[in-house]
Amino acid sequence: MLLLWYATRSGGKIPRATMGTILYDFLRDSVLFNEERLSDRFAGLTDAQLRRELAQYRTFCLANIDTLTGEIPSSRPNSVVFSGSRRPSVQQLKRTGLYVERHVIDDPLFPFTREAGEIGRTAARHLGYAEAALNRRELCEALQFLLDVTPMVAADYVKFLPVSQIYEPPPESHLTYSENYFSDALPREVMEFIRHRTRVRSMEPANTGWRVLGGVSPCRGLFIDFIGDSWDQGHVYHLHDAKPHIVDEASRLVRFELSLPETPPDAGRFQAWLFQSMNQAARDAHNGVVAEFAMARRCGATYLARSQFTFDLLAMLGGHAASIPARTTASLMELELPFLRGVSAEDLMRIRSDREAFDSLRDAWERGFSELRLEDDPERRRLKTENFVRELTELNVREAGREVARLRKTLMLGAGIAVAGVVGALFGPEASLLTTAAAVFQGLKTHNDYRKATTSNPAFLLWKLKRRTSDPEAA
Repeated sequence: MLLLWYATRSGGKIPRATMGTILYDFLRDSVLFNEERLSDRFAGLTDAQLRRELAQYRTFCLANIDTLTGEIPSSRPNSVVFSGSRRPSVQQLKRTGLYVERHVIDDPLFPFTREAGEIGRTAARHLGYAEAALNRRELCEALQFLLDVTPMVAADYVKFLPVSQIYEPPPESHLTYSENYFSDALPREVMEFIRHRTRVRSMEPANTGWRVLGGVSPCRGLFIDFIGDSWDQGHVYHLHDAKPHIVDEASRLVRFELSLPETPPDAGRFQAWLFQSMNQAARDAHNGVVAEFAMARRCGATYLARSQFTFDLLAMLGGHAASIPARTTASLMELELPFLRGVSAEDLMRIRSDREAFDSLRDAWERGFSELRLEDDPERRRLKTENFVRELTELNVREAGREVARLRKTLMLGAGIAVAGVVGALFGPEASLLTTAAAVFQGLKTHNDYRKATTSNPAFLLWKLKRRTSDPEAA
């Protein structure tokens, strides 16, 4: 049963009640979830105070990672979707609310909890990067997202995990060396697969950091990303000059003095560094995707690739799930279902709590997309998809409404027979308890038929949702 605890709030705080995740139990007592303070971007608090709150949240998340993962059971195989580091929008979550059992998404608050170490801050100052202040606008956007999906969390439809931790640098910097420039960091075929999709651009110093240029030439900064990957995914490398100083011969302790000359390196050194950087970027990209995929498997979820690059890499590695539920869910994420635009998250979660009808609709989606999967021609598949979605979301919805109306009349007739039987038993000398029981049974049978017929109609939930958006009292 869905408890609509989010419908009432007091003092700008969410009240303690049945939560869909322990994260919200923790946040309920945090100033971060105070909507009054959120509205003015925590104007009365310093960055240091906010960082302390974020640090407490980080400690809580990491201490309870097993519990968070254990919150993600599924009553149906392949019905949980893991989006990795790509966070779906609220609209996308609503769009798949009548198909997907559960979404596991990256905790939008967790990235704000990481504090750079002393070495990292020193390196950033050395490279000319401005010291990063707490971005309150982005922090508030993340918190607002958590508030917006509260009904979905309460309904166990949305779960959060700190996926971004996969991409955090280690707490301590390590000096690594490879005689072959890390060319063997991955199996040869995997390295070649990624290298063919690698894009490299030079960087140059700017006022508050480094600017990415259009091409590549000898320089001291490189930006490396991959064709087909998300626009915000990239790897930055800087080429320092290092001068070693032996501090202790016995312990073999060496201190390095790093400098970043304004002049570019010679062509030979630059090519070696470029080759090494491309190999390291390929290794890190591969490891990130594999780590996300492993996290999805741990949750028993279908992994939803964040980009074409990720999809192709997983397919090449043999980890891409080509199952009908996985393909169906990916397709639904891209579809624009007509009358879902104006529905509230509360109404959507309330309606999808009808499990029988929910499963019937998901079965219909899977049957439809299993047939579409057999169509090789992209244009024909697009047209068939549009027709299938239109039939299910428009024609079948009207039919569902007519069927509900017809069955309600039948139910009323059955109820009338039952009432007549009771009246006859009480006042009619020819009536008997047996005829009364038969009449009442007839009414119950009609009600069971009504429930079975309505919930087995794949468009029943869609009809209920449409009725609610047009007339809140109708459904």
